[in-house]
Amino acid sequence: MPERVEQIQQHTVFAGPVFALVDEQIRLANGTTVHHLTVQHPGAVVIIPRQADGTLLVIRQYRHSVRQTLLEFPAGTRHPGEVPLECAKREIAEEVGHVAYIWESVGEFHPAPGFCNEVQYGFVATDLQPCEATRDADELIEVLSMHSAQVEQAIRDGTMTDGKSIALYLRAKLRGLV
Repeated sequence: MPERVEQIQQHTVFAGPVFALVDEQIRLANGTTVHHLTVQHPGAVVIIPRQADGTLLVIRQYRHSVRQTLLEFPAGTRHPGEVPLECAKREIAEEVGHVAYIWESVGEFHPAPGFCNEVQYGFVATDLQPCEATRDADELIEVLSMHSAQVEQAIRDGTMTDGKSIALYLRAKLRGLV
């Protein structure tokens, strides 16, 4: 049951090229007035590229915010007005150097709903063909091919800690797509 929330005041604290930080004063259904900070984000996609032999393309990518190289599935931020599937097609080409001719949506994810309005759209991509990868300047990426059992072991042993990749893999697995 959705709560009735009244917005009293809103102020943009920071607006950058990718996201904004908004401070809102809101009145909750119980009458309490609180401040709530929200990171406003344009949304993102995350993709499991599945090759003809059943192996999955994963990437090792340096993520400066956590000062680590993470094992994850290809992903990327949507451009303003960009349809999620078009973003996914762009990102798979940029990050793993493939185009896919069959796309299966596995739905939406909310990675941090306590403070961020980002929605991530998950896809499984098949019928892959190589193309030239055109990565962004800050993308230090190594592409790997892994069997599902290897991905599951990486999740189990903590080698794969990226939440969006783990959530996507689980949903795809439960739907019989990997």
